Parts: sequence; structure tokens; C-alpha cells
Amino acid sequence: MFKNRIKNKKHFFLITVGLLLSFSIRFFFYYVLMDKNYYMNSLVWRFPTGYVNEALNIVRGQEWFMGFYNNHYQLLTIRPKGYQLFLALLMNISLSNFIFYSRMTMIICNVIAGLFIYYICDHLFHNKKLSYFAFYLWAINPFAIFTCIQDLPDGFGCFFVSFILFLYYHPIKKQLLKYLLLGVVIGVSASFRSEYFLIIAIVLLIDFINCKNRKKHCILWLTMILSFFAIVSPWAIYSYKKSGHVLFTSTSAWGSAYMAIGEKKDNAIGTGFGDGYVDYIAQKNGIDGAYLYDGNVFFKKKVFTIFKRLPIRIFRNCHNLPNSKSIRPWD
Repeated sequence: MFKNRIKNKKHFFLITVGLLLSFSIRFFFYYVLMDKNYYMNSLVWRFPTGYVNEALNIVRGQEWFMGFYNNHYQLLTIRPKGYQLFLALLMNISLSNFIFYSRMTMIICNVIAGLFIYYICDHLFHNKKLSYFAFYLWAINPFAIFTCIQDLPDGFGCFFVSFILFLYYHPIKKQLLKYLLLGVVIGVSASFRSEYFLIIAIVLLIDFINCKNRKKHCILWLTMILSFFAIVSPWAIYSYKKSGHVLFTSTSAWGSAYMAIGEKKDNAIGTGFGDGYVDYIAQKNGIDGAYLYDGNVFFKKKVFTIFKRLPIRIFRNCHNLPNSKSIRPWD
């Protein structure tokens, strides 16, 4: 009994120190470095006017599709509104401090993700030392640190993924409740970032492989799928009413893909960095914007054409970092 108490105190001490370390490092980069005129200011500390203006429109009860682009309001990217709704909620609390609240929420969620990682490792490997190592490695992980202090929905990514894995591996007795929660959390994460739609398929595949009694699990899988679509469907219905298309993901996907596979405008593939450049190509081809629905369809065809024509050249291009001084650091 005495040994168990010592172990519990040691565990509590190591977890507490890890959480404080994780929070302190993130808060240090948020408050100390980002307040100064460092290069990292431009890399991480940029203001996402599109998301913020969409959130302001939600607060004002205006059109959700409107975005600030090319110095004037116009119909811009059609994308899920999880992050914008989060910002709108904070704006309702305090319009002057919503950015601070947003960043602090991301930092806290990122720190909590470390706890989920500890539990997942402990459950999978049954090794306390390895679990503590993963927990502390997360605390000092540069990717995790800088992802959670930027004003983008990406800041919640690590939290959502670790939370989903935590729920999946947690031995909740009421299995129906567990799969209901999994569907809801995956649905919420997909409302922040479109690529998290893949998680529902990944969880189903893992569960299908590991499941011994698949007939009994059919009800659980159906529960997860239905709860997932219960979260994402309202946005799909709204997007259909406004655009004529059932949309679950962002319409900026293929424009971004086209932009990402090239280093500069005069390369062999013919692509370049920057939103303005792909927008210029779209308008040149009679499309109002690169990140509208028509622009998304147009660039999807272009990306597939390029992949068929120059598959090896694309991977070489992706591998090389851009050298042009005109390219923005976050691109």
C-alpha cells in the first residue's frame, strides 16, 4: 500500500511537471517572442482576415459565405464553419480580447493533447517509462508548439486527433455511448478542418480489422456514422441552399494543391506560390476566384493533368524548398 502511494505521488509529480513545462514553453513563445519584431512574427503570427471576417459576419447575422479578398468583400471560399463559429463565440464574450482567448484556448488544448498521448502510449505499450517519454517529448515538440500559437484551425488538429484516439482506446463500459461520442468528436473536428473527414474511415477500418464479433459491432458503427453526419449535415444542407452544391469540405482544396506543387511561376510545371497567383490563373480562365466552387473544379482537373504528365517532376519540385525572396515565409 505504501509503495502504491509513492508510485501515485511520483506519477502525479511527473504529470504535473510535464503539464507545467508544456504550458510554459507555449506561453513563452506566445507572449515573449511573438510580441517582438522577430522573423517568426511573419511565420506564425499572421492574422487570418478571411476567418475573422467570416466570424464577424456570423456575429452580425450576415451571409456566412462572404470573405474579405482583394481588398473588398466578395463570395470567397466555401468551407466548414467550426473555427469561425468558435471565433464568433469568443467575439460575443469580448470583441477586444477574442484573439487572446483564442490563442490561450489553443495552447490549453494542445497541452491536454499531451495527456491523451500519455494515456494512449500507456494503453498500447503498457510501459510507463515510454509513456512518460512520449508525454515529455510532446511538451518540447517544436511542431506542436508553433502549430497551437497561430490563428488558424490547424491549432486544434493535434488535440482532436489525440482526443479521438483516447476515446477509441478508453475502456468505456457503455459501448454505444463511446461510439456516439466518437462520431460527435470526429464530426466537430471535420467542421474545423476538412481533412479530418478521413478519420471516420480510418477508425472504422481499424475497428473492422480488430473486431472479433463484427455483427454486434454493426450497431456501434452505425451509431458512430449517424452521430458524425448529424454534426456535419447542417453545414452541407446550408451550403446546398446557398451554392447549389452539397459541400462537406473546403472549395479551396484543389487551388491550394495546384499552388503547392510548384516552386515559382516559371518552373516546368507552371505553378507558383501565393493566393494571388492562382486567383490570377482562375480569372484568366473566366472564373471569378480560385477558391470558389468553379475554381476548385477547374484546379482539380489541372492538378490531375499535371500528375499524369509529370509525376516524377512534381515530387522533385515538392522536395525542394523555394529560394525566391518574394515568396512569403508561410508558403
